[in-house]
Amino acid sequence: MLLRTLVLLGTFSVTLTAVADAAGEKSLRETLAASSNVRQVYAADDRSTLVIPNHTNVQGEITPEFVKELQALCPTPLQVNKHSKVQDPITGKMVERMGIVPFDGKEITEGLSCKGEFSVPLVFGETRSSQTMSAFFVKSFIIQHERPQPPVYKTVALPEPSKIIVPEEGPVTFLKDTPIESSIGRGIVAAVDGLASLFGSKEVYFDDIDLFQYLAALAKKTGAAQRFVINQPIYTQQLGWQDHFEEVDTPKAMAYVFANQDRKKWFVSLNGPVKMVATMKHEGKGKPKSYIALDRGLEDIDFVPLGGRPKD
Repeated sequence: MLLRTLVLLGTFSVTLTAVADAAGEKSLRETLAASSNVRQVYAADDRSTLVIPNHTNVQGEITPEFVKELQALCPTPLQVNKHSKVQDPITGKMVERMGIVPFDGKEITEGLSCKGEFSVPLVFGETRSSQTMSAFFVKSFIIQHERPQPPVYKTVALPEPSKIIVPEEGPVTFLKDTPIESSIGRGIVAAVDGLASLFGSKEVYFDDIDLFQYLAALAKKTGAAQRFVINQPIYTQQLGWQDHFEEVDTPKAMAYVFANQDRKKWFVSLNGPVKMVATMKHEGKGKPKSYIALDRGLEDIDFVPLGGRPKD
């Protein structure tokens, strides 16, 4: 994936780097953002981080240098909670059991953890098959932190947090694919009417995850509470695929937004000093559509609230 740049009066990029805290020590998120082995970092909240390392080998795999760096960031040996075959002491048969085993140092995988620091609940990548084998190549992953992290992100698509402002109301219309490869395998030029006052232009390379990060940064800056609603389509023989909207927690929302799923639709609302809702809809192979509405919440959306919460 190539770094994306904003298309403004000219072309420039903004990449956040880590800022040491008062004690001179960097958090895990800051360290990852500052690493030359990491291309992008997205911070959905205080404890959920999407990490996109550099991929430099022929297969497009995460580089060994980054794996070593992640190992060095853990004060204890990395471990993996995985299926393994063990001998049943009663029957003597080999059975599969979940258990914690030492990390082999080869590939980032789901279930990877650093005791007291972080875990990796989800990885993203692609499966490649040949006549003789099939293999899954991990390209990015989500980290769940044990301790709160500062609101640091690293992406050329957004300005630094101090420049994040409440957008104008209006559409974010994704116009066309571009030769620039994005975090999900494609580049998009967007007409960002609702963010034009910030970017100074209506054309910007912008992915779903960048809009998601923008809203997260705005919520953090203003103290607004966020809620996430995603589409989980249900299929019936009588009606075919039908939209079914559910409220989800932050890690699940981030994974849904980042993954390029068919029929993807999501909503993010902010409620506090700033009240607004952003919508994003992907339908078939058509262009995605998004809209930013101010002074509104989720009241017009039919969805299943999380944990019995009121809808708004």
